[in-house]
Amino acid sequence: MITETDGLNTVEFDDYYAILPPVDFVNTREMVKKFNGRICGHGFRYYSGDNDMWLSVEQTRKLVGDYIAEYGE
Repeated sequence: MITETDGLNTVEFDDYYAILPPVDFVNTREMVKKFNGRICGHGFRYYSGDNDMWLSVEQTRKLVGDYIAEYGE
């Protein structure tokens, strides 16, 4: 979940979002350029209701099974 307040510090990448600290510890524009991201900006938010990518029960079971196979119980 990304609130509108956090959206001001959020960068979108192809497969994920990064919420940056409010203090500019990194050069945001340089990071966006280097990793091909997009600054989300004012009014952006993300929550389950906006999600258009859902896993089926079988997909979820496979992910859990793969995790257990790799890392143990």
